[in-house]
Amino acid sequence: MRLPDLPIPRFLRTRAIPLATMLALLVALLSAPLLAADEQYPLEIDADSWTADGVAGVTMFMGNVEFRHGPLLVRAETVRVYGLDGMSGEFERAIFTGLPVYFRHTPEPGPRTEGGARTMEYHLPDERLRMTKNAWVRQPGQSLNAGFIEYSVANEQVEAAGSVEDEEERERVRFRFEPEEDSDDGDQS
Repeated sequence: MRLPDLPIPRFLRTRAIPLATMLALLVALLSAPLLAADEQYPLEIDADSWTADGVAGVTMFMGNVEFRHGPLLVRAETVRVYGLDGMSGEFERAIFTGLPVYFRHTPEPGPRTEGGARTMEYHLPDERLRMTKNAWVRQPGQSLNAGFIEYSVANEQVEAAGSVEDEEERERVRFRFEPEEDSDDGDQS
């Protein structure tokens, strides 16, 4: 079952980051795909409590939640998992909330990617992660902060936008490159 594409608010479409910045981030993130929906990985969820509604197809995990799917770890206060198949561990989407939600992806091989936001939504069928409110993604040597970040493995796209919902707490897109450190340990002969 394919989920319908989620509409992107108009203000996000008009404030896309410059193409050069997007391409730089895309190259960096594609060197280690953020979330690979690989069926060989078990789904493990630890929490203080949980409830399940079989009719609605929603399972909710609450309190210090750790969500693991292979090299992906997400920590949140609550997680709502939709369409969870108790036999296979497959699901349609998961919505994470917390202050903040944190993720870490450690692929083999490749650099570790980590990030956070107040809310994250992960759609497994199309491998899309949406982060909203105080969203950030970081890899060694670079970071991206924005009100909204979406990364799609399937379409090889990264989109980020600032938030204009509250003018007093307006979030802008910020991309930062850190220069590489010299490996000669400061020895200048």
